[in-house]
Amino acid sequence: MNALYQAGKFRRFGLSNFLPEEVENVISLAKKNYILPSVYQGNYNAVGRISETELFPILRRHNISFYAYSPVAGGFLTKKVEHLVAGTGGGRFDVKNPAGTMYNSLYNKPSMLEGLKLWEQIAEEAGIPKAELAYRWVVYHSALKEELGDKVVFGARGNEQLRQTLAAVKNGPLSPEIAQRIEEVWTVKHEAPLDNFNSFVARKSEAEVAAYVRQRND
Repeated sequence: MNALYQAGKFRRFGLSNFLPEEVENVISLAKKNYILPSVYQGNYNAVGRISETELFPILRRHNISFYAYSPVAGGFLTKKVEHLVAGTGGGRFDVKNPAGTMYNSLYNKPSMLEGLKLWEQIAEEAGIPKAELAYRWVVYHSALKEELGDKVVFGARGNEQLRQTLAAVKNGPLSPEIAQRIEEVWTVKHEAPLDNFNSFVARKSEAEVAAYVRQRND
């Protein structure tokens, strides 16, 4: 890695889905005359905020920017509670989709569904689409700091969806009342996932992971 950096193959060394203690270990090693990580890409959204207390302090201490992926929690924040309960959530939550096993395991449980119910209520009362609510919260009201180099990673199926996402963000900050109500959604923190890898894949046996990968590739 160090040789590639010195050869000019990349400008910044980043980490993704590392546990806080693993980040500390990498930094300790990198200080022995290797390139230091300067960016961390991790799961972060209104129902996935564990990083704020466990990871962010370490990143801030070492001047590492945070790039937030999954601002809509893999689509969870755009779903309807009744569809998830009925197993008709679709998308990543499709029970016939190999990824559906993971996403339903992480999000389709009573406390998370209660959080989603409140999320739906907030969006409806505010007259804001659920996806837009998620994007505007993470950009304008979360623990991310633009001055520290933090960014949000948006995923899109195509150009039109990307344009819609950017237009939603351009609508600016939410009202203080809405932002405060979203804080109530974080009562799900006792069951919220850190990220897909550490909260699902890392807890499975090698055989289970291999079976999951085979399903995805079939």
